[in-house]
Amino acid sequence: MYSQYMLIKNITGIFQTDFLLVVLRDIVVTFPGIRVVLMSATIDTSMFSEYFNNCPVVEVHGRTHPVQGSYQTDCMADIALARLDL
Repeated sequence: MYSQYMLIKNITGIFQTDFLLVVLRDIVVTFPGIRVVLMSATIDTSMFSEYFNNCPVVEVHGRTHPVQGSYQTDCMADIALARLDL
């Protein structure tokens, strides 16, 4: 009935995601017509390709956007200062 399954984000090391990957691999073996697309910015492509019977890997290079890191303590201090200015 279905020919594609898409896992949008792959987060390694989480039990549910690891379990889902095992199930997906078994489904692909049982139903070879199904195509699985895994997308992740941090995926180890060689490991996953080997895990999925040496499947092909497509890399799409895109733009990166600057990310500003914030810590909760900094945010709370900013909120406290903003309230004092009221």
